[in-house]
Amino acid sequence: MHVNSSFPRSGSELMQALLGQHPRVYASATSPLLEYWFAASKNLNLPEVKSQDEQKMKEAFKSFCRSGGVGYYQELTNKDVIVDKSRGWIEYADFLWDIFPDAKIVSMVRSIDDIVNSLERVYRANPMHPETDGLPKTPEQRAAFWCQSGSLPLGLALDRFKGRAARGDDPRILHVDYDLLIQNPIEVMKQTFEHLNIEPIEIDPNNVVKSAEEDDSHYGIFGSHQLRSTVGKR
Repeated sequence: MHVNSSFPRSGSELMQALLGQHPRVYASATSPLLEYWFAASKNLNLPEVKSQDEQKMKEAFKSFCRSGGVGYYQELTNKDVIVDKSRGWIEYADFLWDIFPDAKIVSMVRSIDDIVNSLERVYRANPMHPETDGLPKTPEQRAAFWCQSGSLPLGLALDRFKGRAARGDDPRILHVDYDLLIQNPIEVMKQTFEHLNIEPIEIDPNNVVKSAEEDDSHYGIFGSHQLRSTVGKR
């Protein structure tokens, strides 16, 4: 069990597609697993929990989450290596490691300027759309809005990454620069497989196909997961 937790508009879907070329790897669509676990954790103060041995209940909850994660993916794939994709893992990495201590994190990063430019392109391609109509009217104001704390999709991601960075470097987290992946996908993916303790393969950058389909309409115009068939800079 490993995870992909990345900045928005930074190539996380491309990373999943390339990971999925490995015959052992199931690289998920955007996953609800973290939300399932997090929702369950909201019940840890119930009297039914508090009335029993504290340490045993902690271990029982971890076992519940672990078995739930295994059961969830047994219904989706028969592959033995999972890479679960959710932006929230970078914030809740300690939660992840409590359940799956050997889990590694792959995190796509990208220049904030480039992320904002990508958001701006989506904005300009969708005039009068309900998701763009209420945004600030100038590019500078939109950039400031997207970068402010808690703003979606970028501001919240910045908060999460700053919070994780404040804890120092962690060898379990591999930050993959989007531009480096585009420039040298074969070598970068070899390093990524090694980070995940999987025997490396030489991926095919000219055959980029999603390993798990999803309906983008549920994510809005700024959450599109569309891919081109070849690796290259737009």
